[in-house]
Amino acid sequence: MGDVEEFVEEAGLYFERLGLSRTSGRAIGWLLASSDGTADASELGGRLGVAKSSMSVALRQLEGAGLIVRFRPPQERRDRYRLEEDVFARAFRAEDE
Repeated sequence: MGDVEEFVEEAGLYFERLGLSRTSGRAIGWLLASSDGTADASELGGRLGVAKSSMSVALRQLEGAGLIVRFRPPQERRDRYRLEEDVFARAFRAEDE
């Protein structure tokens, strides 16, 4: 397992302990490790090896918790996701609630 994959798996376990699903935590890990900090749902699902439906549920959970932002770049057909600036502080607050 490479460094990025190991980091993504550790992020999944870390955020799972904070109350998110492991897939949601892995998605956060991937966004943290990606070169531009963004990805679309298909890209995330492929990189994480999860079904489209599971990725959709994880992204809804993250968006609902205010941990990611969905946006559509100009001239593109798919929404992309990026982490909120203070994702760690938000995750800790979500755990407390």
